[in-house]
Amino acid sequence: MSIKTHESDPHDETTSGELVKQLDAAIKRLFAANAVAEASPVFEVIDAAYPLMLDAGGLEALYARVPSLEAAGFFRGSDWDYPQTLVPSLAVRTARHGDAVATLIESLSQIRLLAVAKGDYSHPSVSAEHAHHFLAQVMGMNLDLVVGDLNESDRLRPDGLGHIVQRLYHYLLRHLGVENLLEHLVAEVWRILEQRPVQVDGVEHMVTRITACLNSPDTSVGQAGEDARKLVDAVFGPTAGCREDPGFDVYAERLAAMDDATLLQEAIGFAQAMHGTGLVSPYMPGFIRYLRTRWNELIPTALGLSHTGADAFHCYPALINTLIDEALFAETSQAAYGIAMMLERGVLYSPPVAPSLWRQIRLSLCDAAAEKIDSTSR
Repeated sequence: MSIKTHESDPHDETTSGELVKQLDAAIKRLFAANAVAEASPVFEVIDAAYPLMLDAGGLEALYARVPSLEAAGFFRGSDWDYPQTLVPSLAVRTARHGDAVATLIESLSQIRLLAVAKGDYSHPSVSAEHAHHFLAQVMGMNLDLVVGDLNESDRLRPDGLGHIVQRLYHYLLRHLGVENLLEHLVAEVWRILEQRPVQVDGVEHMVTRITACLNSPDTSVGQAGEDARKLVDAVFGPTAGCREDPGFDVYAERLAAMDDATLLQEAIGFAQAMHGTGLVSPYMPGFIRYLRTRWNELIPTALGLSHTGADAFHCYPALINTLIDEALFAETSQAAYGIAMMLERGVLYSPPVAPSLWRQIRLSLCDAAAEKIDSTSR
């Protein structure tokens, strides 16, 4: 079977209405065929459902038609007809790596389980609790699609299947809510951070949402509470001076009033949080930049350097200080972790590295590049 591609404006309500009518007609034909014969036009339903999965309101339309799909016997004769036996890890593999037909059927099955989990559809073989637990596990295993951009393999899937699956999980997350998935999401965030990824914007976005869950009086954090709080503290309040996320201006005032012993404790707190999670708080660049003018010798402690890293720092002080001055800001806070790892691994001892960094620092941006950076940062 080949998926028919449709070019349409996702915000065109007329087009959406026509797509829904096509889906309803296909479901009716499936229902009529299943009533008299074993063979059924199930592929017609898949063809009609496909463009709706790429449409702005299409997933809601499919959600509303879960009872019709079940009544028409859409899942009949397949493993999806027994949702109580489905395995989350296999569902993830099917959605992410299956062919077009399997991916779309799996997507419709998960929309069906969402209806069951929310109590909008009652299935004889699976409870709302079971459906919710299943989807929570699936979401936890697909956190990269929820919090980040598509990876290359997902992006290159034919017929836009990677985008369809990503839209599906965004849709599930909106309906289920982060608070109901907290335990699985926190575990998945830690799994990703253990790999020390270079790009952490998506993870930081999810930590922000986890923060909202922890601060909500209606959220039950359970066993995930301690691990979730550690993530939140690493980003928003790793030290006593910024524990309650006071804002950059207030924190700068507090730094000016701190004595040396308090500054030392701040440095240790930032280092432990950074190396414990791989995340750098936006407060840390302000702290390190403040040390540049008051206590430069404390910077290796703030970066959590061992004797090896500290030796590299003292061998190249002008370069490291310039990197801090030119590249380390709240908006680029993760650069602190990059500098720390560069020193810790002795990268600067390789002869070409330091001169190359100096050339990069002194490189003047052309007007087109500067304009592009400015437009991106706005």
